[in-house]
Amino acid sequence: MAWKYGFKIGDTVVIAKGYKAGMVGRIIASRRKLFSTIIIIKTTQNERIVTYSKFVIKMPAEESLEWAVAINTN
Repeated sequence: MAWKYGFKIGDTVVIAKGYKAGMVGRIIASRRKLFSTIIIIKTTQNERIVTYSKFVIKMPAEESLEWAVAINTN
């Protein structure tokens, strides 16, 4: 369902609001609630975070590629 709001499974996103703000991860699942969409993100530190889609910003393709390279080299 997240594709309806501009996201799809596998997109690289940044959490913009909340106590985990600034973390980078990939969308692995989404669920539709009453008036919002909840997405599940697997972060770069192998952690799963459940948040609302309105608290997430999609990364541009070039930046997400840079993050993937940085994660794989460290």
